[in-house]
Amino acid sequence: MNGNKGSFFLRKLIHVGFSLLLLFGTYYLEKKTFLFLLSVCFLAESLWEFIRLKKPDSLPRFLHVKSLLKEQEAKTFTDAWYFILGILIASLFLWDSWLRALILIVGISDTVAYFVGKALDGPKIFHGKTLYGSLSFFISTVLILYAFGLTKVISVVYLFLLAVLLTLSEALFKRDNLFIPIVYVLLL
Repeated sequence: MNGNKGSFFLRKLIHVGFSLLLLFGTYYLEKKTFLFLLSVCFLAESLWEFIRLKKPDSLPRFLHVKSLLKEQEAKTFTDAWYFILGILIASLFLWDSWLRALILIVGISDTVAYFVGKALDGPKIFHGKTLYGSLSFFISTVLILYAFGLTKVISVVYLFLLAVLLTLSEALFKRDNLFIPIVYVLLL
């Protein structure tokens, strides 16, 4: 992270805030409208990423967000781009409770895992991610899936299996904001 802890907290706040905005969109918008607006967000984010990477001096000052970027994002797309792409792909196949649960898993469980992992600083497993962070991701994913009543459609055993595989996706892949939605769609 190029910035300080406050910048990273702001980054996570934006991540959760955008997730909640998407969640509300699934309640108040028709699927076509939601897909259209999410596509517009994706195109705008893609344009910003392209300009940021190729011609950063042409960006207005308020769009220079280096303090919010991770070091590895300096020369590649940001996690935000992968997040929007992952949700966009998933929303082509899912709607209602399935998509709402996924949005919260990517937005909330991922953030919870980060903060628990940093706070408890347990044993590292993959890519600097901790065992405690992964356990908190698993628990929050199970709670989210259960809260959306998905055990009425799938068995409790499959819900736990889905949570385990999503947790592994979060732990194993650096681009978890993209791979969690893809794995979720493939398993449903």
